[in-house]
Amino acid sequence: TNGGVAKFDGVANWEVYNKNNSPLPNNHVYTISMDINDNFWIGTMGGLTKFDGISTWKTFTRAAKQR
Repeated sequence: TNGGVAKFDGVANWEVYNKNNSPLPNNHVYTISMDINDNFWIGTMGGLTKFDGISTWKTFTRAAKQR
């Protein structure tokens, strides 16, 4: 998608996360995967972001690696 990622609450509500309202470094999402701890790993054009599905985000980019 070119618009970020969407989260469905299982009933009727969708929440869209993008670079304007979350730490996602880019809205162009290539892939999403879930690890054994139920964290979502979101691969974007600008880097990789880990999201716990609730409120905790951590983004990894080339710029962050060079600090």
